[in-house]
Amino acid sequence: MYPSIETEACLERLAAYLRRPETQAEFTHYHPDALIEALGLVMRNNRFKFGDVLVKQIKGIAMGMSPAPPISNLYVAIHEEEEVLQYLTCNWLLFLKRFIDDGIGIWLHHPDLAEDERRWKEFQSVVARGGLAWDFSKRSNQIDFMDVTISLVDNRVEFKLFEKPLALHLYLPPHSCHPPGVIKGLVMGEVLRIFQLCSHDSDIDDYLSEFFRRLLDRGYQAESLCPLFIKAVANAENYLSLSEVQRRKIKEAKAEANKRRVYLKIPYHPSDISRKDIQHLWYNLVANPDGKTPFNQLSTNNLSPIGPGLAKMPVDQLIIAYRRAPNLGNLLSYRKIDDRGLKVSSFID
Repeated sequence: MYPSIETEACLERLAAYLRRPETQAEFTHYHPDALIEALGLVMRNNRFKFGDVLVKQIKGIAMGMSPAPPISNLYVAIHEEEEVLQYLTCNWLLFLKRFIDDGIGIWLHHPDLAEDERRWKEFQSVVARGGLAWDFSKRSNQIDFMDVTISLVDNRVEFKLFEKPLALHLYLPPHSCHPPGVIKGLVMGEVLRIFQLCSHDSDIDDYLSEFFRRLLDRGYQAESLCPLFIKAVANAENYLSLSEVQRRKIKEAKAEANKRRVYLKIPYHPSDISRKDIQHLWYNLVANPDGKTPFNQLSTNNLSPIGPGLAKMPVDQLIIAYRRAPNLGNLLSYRKIDDRGLKVSSFID
């Protein structure tokens, strides 16, 4: 996608958007001219190194640049806002969404087949005017989009999971040197995903059974998986029973709690001190030491007990963040290959 977008056309479209009065009124934290100048500097001067050759990128969005995804997304979104979204208000489309370079919509057919075909071709041409070449799939009552199969059945939209036929489902085996919480997180997340993306209980049951079987095939034991699945199903059912307001409040509470945490990042080893013991030491020596002021009651400037006009230490919780230890691939695979043979530059005229 990045090389397909013309550099100057992209900069011109972004500049016009960033200089709009309504854009500046909504996003007041940047200076449009400075941002446009910075984007042009990076996108017109991007370099790649391949072997002993240094190459300048002369077309497309600067690949390897951290804002490249939002730039490309914004490039397409501006065109959509100006020319494409109008078809949602004129009864041509009921629904239209896009994720990066994958889009999906619900087309409203015209009773006259000739007029319907004319509208379809016009819509495709307007989308293509945005500067990218798009492939349109044949209109159908069923489509595989991202990780779901979406179907129109009796004027209802129904969903179920979509999995590629060659997907290997290579979940971490139980003997892998990872914290026990990894398998719990996998089960909780996948079960919630199944409940969220399937419309029928029968599909939910089928995918849960298949997920359970795949974990057994990877070496997990049924007696250790069953309690996790029971808890995960209860969690999914409880989450889906909440209203949007309740979910938003929970999300906001978690976001606020995240601001009052510190993280200890350490490599995981099953023979090391346990997470429970580390938390015990933290609580007794730092968070709430015997006979001393609790850590979150100290002031931020000199760690003395809080006084008038002083801010409290914004830390309530320690999170132990494990990282995996180096595996055999890390230890035995080559990371730096000796330069042998002809140089890259020798193949360039």
